[in-house]
Amino acid sequence: MRCPHCGQYIENTLWQALRPYRNPELPVVVTNIDAVLEVGSRIRAIFEEKNGHLRIRGYQAVTLKKVARSLRVPLYYIERDGEEVRLYEYDVNQMVCSDHFLRADQLLPVFTGSVSEFGDWVYRKFIRYGPPSRGRKERRW
Repeated sequence: MRCPHCGQYIENTLWQALRPYRNPELPVVVTNIDAVLEVGSRIRAIFEEKNGHLRIRGYQAVTLKKVARSLRVPLYYIERDGEEVRLYEYDVNQMVCSDHFLRADQLLPVFTGSVSEFGDWVYRKFIRYGPPSRGRKERRW
C-alpha cells in the first residue's frame, strides 16, 4: 500500500506480520478500504480514493468488488486532483478485467465537480433518505 501524500510504500501491521509467508504461490491479498459510508445502521457504499491518477491495481479491484458485492452496496472510485473530484462507479456484477491495473473502460463516470459539490452529491444520494437521528437520552448515574 502506498501513502496517498508522498507515494512511499506503507506496510501495515498485518502485512508486516505476514512477511515470512509471502511467496508467489500464497493466495493471500492484503488491501485496505479508504472509506465505508454508513447511514443510520446500514452500510451504504464503499469508496476507494486515488489522488491525482486513477490507477487501481487488479488485485485490489477484485477484493473491493468482493466486499461491496457481499454487502450489497455500490463500489465507487474517487479520483481527486486538488479541489477537482471525479467519481466512478464499478459494477460489482462484472468480471474484473485488468493486466496490472483495472481497465478504465470498466468504470462508469457518475460525478465531476468540486469537493463541496461532491459532498452535496453524497448527501442527496445516500444521507437525505437515511433514518432521522434520535436524540441522545441523558444518563443519570
